[in-house]
Amino acid sequence: MKTLKSLVQKQWLIAGILFHALLIALLLVAANGMYSTVKHGVYGHKGAKVYYDAVHCARHLWNRDNRRYRSDYHSISGFFRFFRAMEQAGFKPHAETYGCFNRSILNQYDVYFVGEQTYQGRFMTAEEQAALMEWVADGGGLFVIAEHTNAHYMDEIVNELLKHLPVKARFDAINEASSADPSWLALKDVKEHPITEGIHEYHFYNGCSLDTPHGVLFSSRASWSDKYDPKDAPVNNGNKKKDPDEISGPLAGAAAFTHGKGRVVVIGDHNAFSNLELNFADHHRFILNSLKWLAGDRVNRDFLF
Repeated sequence: MKTLKSLVQKQWLIAGILFHALLIALLLVAANGMYSTVKHGVYGHKGAKVYYDAVHCARHLWNRDNRRYRSDYHSISGFFRFFRAMEQAGFKPHAETYGCFNRSILNQYDVYFVGEQTYQGRFMTAEEQAALMEWVADGGGLFVIAEHTNAHYMDEIVNELLKHLPVKARFDAINEASSADPSWLALKDVKEHPITEGIHEYHFYNGCSLDTPHGVLFSSRASWSDKYDPKDAPVNNGNKKKDPDEISGPLAGAAAFTHGKGRVVVIGDHNAFSNLELNFADHHRFILNSLKWLAGDRVNRDFLF
């Protein structure tokens, strides 16, 4: 009888410890606020599920790394190393290559990531767009990539998806005369935000500017919005010269803001996440900061148990 009583007491003690550990974790989350970017420990992003939409985006291959015998654009500019970086950082990414999504599927994930949306992928239906926006408003994290000069109609498609949000991709490319190619430049004006923590060097390689009050990475005052030229279809590059009717910098290249209970990050160029550029400058840090912020605070059950 004494043994049974002792066993029950131990079980209650363990349950009490676990309960208080969980309570402390929840209080830490609440006290730390919505902008936490804590990596590991009692709370953080570890275990957050990322829905990588390979159905509705361009063919930037997530499952093929660079090799000497592979020189195709979609391998070199692919997201293989980005995908592996997510896994190594504790995220659980899933690359969807066939099926469409609905609210029930989205509810299984913490972050939804879609790259450049073009006619090379499957267009989102109105029902999918509505389900995605409702999911974000209810607490989901959305990461969207736009692209330069409405190339392949990417920015039209992005703007349709984001039409009810305070951000719009301009049909342009941020240019600056300080480099051999004016559309290759550094976004040196960094605003304080969880996704820009530790960011000192970030590059655009022909990316559009964003019309938004929520910019976090900006070009210099010497830059300008080089308008697209439909005569250069389907890429639509401009003349890379400052014309009188083109707006001057600083211009936002990345934005981050909340939407309802959810969070949104939009970037105007995919290249920083590519196999070639991910580990250059602070690109790797920026994307992981973004995903951690989008995933939000969570209690790491594997830490507690």
